[in-house]
Amino acid sequence: MNSSILIVGASSGIGKHTSLEFAKNNWRVIAASRNVKLLNTLSLISQKKKYKKIETSKLDITDERTLKKKTGRDNKKVWYSKNSFSKCRN
Repeated sequence: MNSSILIVGASSGIGKHTSLEFAKNNWRVIAASRNVKLLNTLSLISQKKKYKKIETSKLDITDERTLKKKTGRDNKKVWYSKNSFSKCRN
């Protein structure tokens, strides 16, 4: 199964560790944050650990067109996490 997860607030703390854990388990991770520099560091950590590559993006999750464009999902579910909660969005 090719699962995707969008993690908002992924540059540090829970979001950072959640991103790495999903990448470790071979998920397609799209890490979003306002701090692009820290997101790039997160991507490098994932590569050094030989996890699946983490895609990074400065992304507004309230913009439906941008969300669909970035995730490539039109009619499929996209799982995303913001801080300490998870939600399924069609």
